[in-house]
Amino acid sequence: MPKLALSALFVALLLPHPIASLAQSAPAPTIRYHYGDNLAWADPSFDDGSWPLASNSVWIPPKSGGFVWVRIHMAWPTATSAPLALRETQFELAPPAEEIYLNGLRLGSNGALPPHAQLWTAPPHLVFPIPDAQLPSSHQAVIAVRAWINPTVLSLDGYASTFTIADTGMQQALAREARYSLVLGQLPFVSIATLLVLLGFALLAIGIAVRRRELLLFGILLIAGPLQGVLYQLSGTRALPLSMWLFAPLMTALLCIVPVSYVEFFWYAFRLGGRRWKLALQALCVLSALALLPMMLASRLQLSARFDTISAGAGMLRDVLEASAAAWAMQTRRSQRWLAFAIFLTPAASFIALMADYFAPRRWSALADALFNDFEVTGALLIAAILVRRAWYGWRSGERLRAELEAAREVQQRLVPAQLPVLSGWSLASVYMPAAEVGGDFYQVLPQPAASTLIVVGDVSGKGLKAAMTGTLVLGALRSMAKQHLSPAQILSSLNAQLAADSDGGFVTCLCARIGADGNLILANAGQLAPYRNGEEIQLESGLPLGIAPDATYREFSICLAPNEQLTFLSDGVVEARNAGGELFGFERTATISTQSAEAIAAAAQEFGQEDDITVLTLTFSPAPNLVEASHA
Repeated sequence: MPKLALSALFVALLLPHPIASLAQSAPAPTIRYHYGDNLAWADPSFDDGSWPLASNSVWIPPKSGGFVWVRIHMAWPTATSAPLALRETQFELAPPAEEIYLNGLRLGSNGALPPHAQLWTAPPHLVFPIPDAQLPSSHQAVIAVRAWINPTVLSLDGYASTFTIADTGMQQALAREARYSLVLGQLPFVSIATLLVLLGFALLAIGIAVRRRELLLFGILLIAGPLQGVLYQLSGTRALPLSMWLFAPLMTALLCIVPVSYVEFFWYAFRLGGRRWKLALQALCVLSALALLPMMLASRLQLSARFDTISAGAGMLRDVLEASAAAWAMQTRRSQRWLAFAIFLTPAASFIALMADYFAPRRWSALADALFNDFEVTGALLIAAILVRRAWYGWRSGERLRAELEAAREVQQRLVPAQLPVLSGWSLASVYMPAAEVGGDFYQVLPQPAASTLIVVGDVSGKGLKAAMTGTLVLGALRSMAKQHLSPAQILSSLNAQLAADSDGGFVTCLCARIGADGNLILANAGQLAPYRNGEEIQLESGLPLGIAPDATYREFSICLAPNEQLTFLSDGVVEARNAGGELFGFERTATISTQSAEAIAAAAQEFGQEDDITVLTLTFSPAPNLVEASHA
C-alpha cells in the first residue's frame, strides 16, 4: 500500500557520513573515503593520507559508478581476549552490498558487488569472527569497507556504518538484540497491517457467502495491499534481510496485484463500461510495477535510472487517472458518492507523496508519506464499512426473497395434483419440473358427470409468489366452475371475465379439454400451446390469453381419438428450452418427441437447457375391449 517509488526502500542508508565507535575510553577513529574501486585499498599499509576525511556528507556521484571505499583507523581493544569478532552496528544504515576487510584480510561480505551484483534489503551478516592469526602485534586496526550504492535509487547520496571489536558471544547477542529492536519498532505498523489482512479475509468470506464480487475484489486488495506494505516497511527500515532476487519478484507481484484489482474493483463497483479503457489502465499499472523489477536488480546505473524514470512517470499518470475517475464518480454516481470519495483518497494521497519525494524538501516528503499512510488506511476502512453495509442490506433482501420463493414453491405445489386419478378408458402420465425460479405452470384433472373428465393446462405470466398466487386463484375458480358442469369455452369465458376485472397487467394462458370414455374430446384454447396428436400439432384457434380483454370469446373444437392414440399437452418450457449456444429446442424437436412418454419428453427438454418450468401431460386412449367392438359395429 505504500507508493510505488523504490527510493524510500533505501532511505535508511542516507545518513551524511560513515562513523565508527569504540569503547568509551578509546580515541576517536580516523575515517577517510575515496570513490572508485581498487582492491589495493584494502592493504593496511596503503597510505590513505590524501583521502578526504569523512566530516560531512559522503556524496556518491553517478559518475563514480556507485563504488566507494571507506578506511577506518581505530585502536585495538586491549581489555578483550580471543575469540574476537567484528560487528557492524547501526546496520540499518549499511549499504546494500559491501565487502569488509580487517588489516587486509577479507572477513566477509553482505551481498555481492558489480559486475555480478547481489543486493540485500538489509545486511544478512552482522558479526564477522576474527581469526587468531589476524590479531595484530600493535594496538591499531584498519577496517576497509568496499561498498556499492546505486545513486539513482537514493534520494540522498551517502551511507553510514559503524563497527566494534569485542568478544564473539557478546557480539552475536548484541546483533540479535539490534535486529529484535528494529522489528519491535515496526510492531504498530505491522499490527495495523495484520488487522487489515484479517479484515480482507473476512470480506472474502462474506463475499463468497453472499456472492458479491465487489467484496471479493476488495478482500483481495485488503490482503495484498498490507502484505506489500509490511514487506516494504520491514525491508525499508532494514529489519528484514532479503535478497533482492527474492524481494524484487515478491514486491513486483504485489505491486501488480494491488492496482489491477483496484481498477477491477472500481469498474465493477460503479458498473462502468469501456472495457478497453479498463484494460489500458490495468496495463499502465502493470507497467509501473514491472519497471521497478529491473531497477531493483540492475547494477548498471544508466539502466536503473531509465527504469526509475519509467516507473515514476507511469505511477504518477496512474494516480492522476485513478483520482480523476473517482472524482468523476463522485459527481455522476451520487448514490455512491461516499464510496467514490473513499476510493479517491488513496490515489490522491499517493500522487502527493510521490511528488513530494521527488520535488519537496525531505521534511515535507516525510510528512507526505505519513499523510499518505493515514489517508490510505482511512480510505480502506471506509470502503470496507460501505461494502459490508451494502452486503448486509443485500443479504437481508436476499433472505426476504428466499422466503418469498419458498412460500411460492409451497403454493405452487397446490397447482399440480399430487396424484393423477384413474380414468376409465384412459392412461394418464404427467411430469412437472420447476425451474430454479418459481413460475406459474399448473394443470388439473377434474372428474365430471357422465363418465367425462375436465383437463386444464395453463401458465400464469410472471414469476415468483405473485404468479403462484394467481395460479391458486385460477384453480379455485376452476373447481367452482367444474361443479357447474360448464363447457370448456364457457369455463374460459367465465375465467377471463373474472381475471380481466381483477387484472393488474398479468395474464394466464389456458387450454381446457373435456374427455369422454369413448375417446371424444372437446377443446377450447386461450393462448396455450396446442396439444400434439400422434406427433402432429392439432390445429386449434389460439384465442386470447385470459385477463386481457373482458369480452373475449373462445371457440370449441372436437376430436376423437382411436384406440392407443396419444394426446400430449405441453407448457412452453419445453419449446423454449435453450442450449449453451442460445439455440431454442423449438417446435420441430418438440413434435418429433411428442409421441414419447411424459418422462422422456421432459428429460429431453431439461437436458437441452431448461430455462422455465416444464410441464408434460400425456393421455392415451385405452378403451375396454367391449367398447372397441361397439365402436367398430
